[in-house]
Amino acid sequence: NVLGVPYFACAPKCGMMAPQAQLQIYAAAAPAAAPASPAVPAPAPPAVPSPVAAPTPVAATRQEHDEGPETLPSNEKTADGSVSLGQSVTWNGKQGTVRYIGPVKFAAGEFLGVELTEAAGTHDGNVLGVPYFACAPKFGVMAQQTQLQIGAAVAPVAAAPVAVPASPVASAPAPPAAPTFAPIPVAAAGQEDDEGPETLPSNEKTADGSISLGQSVIWNGKQGT
Repeated sequence: NVLGVPYFACAPKCGMMAPQAQLQIYAAAAPAAAPASPAVPAPAPPAVPSPVAAPTPVAATRQEHDEGPETLPSNEKTADGSVSLGQSVTWNGKQGTVRYIGPVKFAAGEFLGVELTEAAGTHDGNVLGVPYFACAPKFGVMAQQTQLQIGAAVAPVAAAPVAVPASPVASAPAPPAAPTFAPIPVAAAGQEDDEGPETLPSNEKTADGSISLGQSVIWNGKQGT
């Protein structure tokens, strides 16, 4: 029953109206083939152990420094006395320790040799063949006092978020209420169909004769008659 017109009778929510183009003629699906039994893998040949090279003893970095080449003598403090040998400093945001204070062969003035805590430097304390101090490769830098900051780098403090007042949002008008229709009793399928209200007369076949009344069809993946 569609909008009060009883085209045919069936159980509630079991009926639908559709053009022929939306239907498929129902055919029983072929039974699925039984899955093939899994193949049993052949046992793998036993693994042949490969010879393992004996580890090469490596001395600790500080021990290597002590046993390394002799370095140039260093001043205990800078000329102004603000930086001392062994003091923690920061170079380009990288933390390190002062290992050398004094003159250098490659430039005029006082320079400081710094051993960084990470491999962000340019040498191992040896610059152009002159061993000013000793450290691991890529852990050493030479810098003037103005290029250094005393102490560890300080992380920047994040600014507190500023609350932004939300702009007022106009509420959308409520949709008009849908009209209500009084339910029309529909007879159940089977025997109740004969006792239900009289339905409209139906054609026996479609215009092209491909579908007959009472034939099984499929609509949107759902089987029907």
